[in-house]
Amino acid sequence: MKKGRALAIVVGASMAGMLAARVLADFFEQVTVLDRDALPDGAESRTGVPQAKHLHALLPRGRRILEGYFPGITADMQAAGAEMLDIARDIAWLTAYGWGTRFRSEFEGLSSTRDLLDSIVRARLKQIPNVEVLQGCEVIGLVGELNGIEGVRLRLPGEKMDFVDEILWADIVIAATGRHSKAARWLKELGLPEPEVDCIDAHVGYASQMFLRPQNPRGDWRALFAQAAPPEIKRTGVLFPVEKNRWLVTLQGGDRDYPPSDDNGFLEFAGSLRKPYAL
Repeated sequence: MKKGRALAIVVGASMAGMLAARVLADFFEQVTVLDRDALPDGAESRTGVPQAKHLHALLPRGRRILEGYFPGITADMQAAGAEMLDIARDIAWLTAYGWGTRFRSEFEGLSSTRDLLDSIVRARLKQIPNVEVLQGCEVIGLVGELNGIEGVRLRLPGEKMDFVDEILWADIVIAATGRHSKAARWLKELGLPEPEVDCIDAHVGYASQMFLRPQNPRGDWRALFAQAAPPEIKRTGVLFPVEKNRWLVTLQGGDRDYPPSDDNGFLEFAGSLRKPYAL
């Protein structure tokens, strides 16, 4: 696709940020992704993804979108240990009305840790010639006026642990820093109106643990989902296979009925789920 503009900046190497950068690469001569973290080379956790240790799965539509932007990424994920699941056949799903009907379908998703997914997408993004990923640099504000945003103010590490502030000019700036985004404050500093925010706290909490998969698990399922049925039943449990022959189990409690993080409390909470499936 013909590129008509010089530089696009994406603040945050989140999943949203990386996919935004991939799309922008078709329209801009250069795309620069800025992240304050030191980004790992492999499938390792980082502080910028606070929920990475909980269960993640790439559902069929998301997998197809990723495959369109990064051809062959499904094979890359599987080679790294991600598990392909037929969403309708392989998951034993306990709904509010009983066990769901299972059948063979064309809806295939990928199950892996979030760290693995991020690392594969990040590696593929770095292979695009006009995309640059800069780490360890903190965006501290926007540059512009009422007519538009023209760039960002960066704080970079300098010599002797000092920091240097610089301006990076751009044709467009995308903020993809997640729930702790400072974009509203940056806009206010420029005299622009702050976006209205509605906050609804569902008082939902999570706890997750990793388990080695048994050699011969019982049942014909590959993943489990014991769904809550509020208001009476507020607890949910999900078990999915991930790389390195492990199960990732995430427990969820609503209305402040949070699962414990210690081993005994975790197992007790799991045992309280509706009709626990015999393993």
